[in-house]
Amino acid sequence: MSAPTHEDAMVLLKLYEFGGDPHLQKAWDFIFSDAFIDNYDAFLAKYPADSDQHSYFFHFTAWFELLGTLWKHKLINETLLFDWILVRPRWNRVENLVAGYRRATGEPRMYENFEAMAKAAN
Repeated sequence: MSAPTHEDAMVLLKLYEFGGDPHLQKAWDFIFSDAFIDNYDAFLAKYPADSDQHSYFFHFTAWFELLGTLWKHKLINETLLFDWILVRPRWNRVENLVAGYRRATGEPRMYENFEAMAKAAN
């Protein structure tokens, strides 16, 4: 990938601003708290679809899916992205729960860009 440009930095700064959304911040806090459960059945039993925690999971993974989609289509500079955020630990935290959702929905592509980005970030 080419050297990062000023425009690349502006994209990253916009993503950083978007990541400061209070709901997304609560999602980050929840995902990395002791209250987070990565087992699909246990998660649903404790956090039904109308719970804040359920919403937090989807906000967190959706944000990383957005990053992954931009990365996949080379709309974000990979060097800057991977220097800014450690993607793999974030994927590792939710991977089991995503796998459960994929099985339950029959949609194996759910969060595929997040997963691919995490693998590439190694």
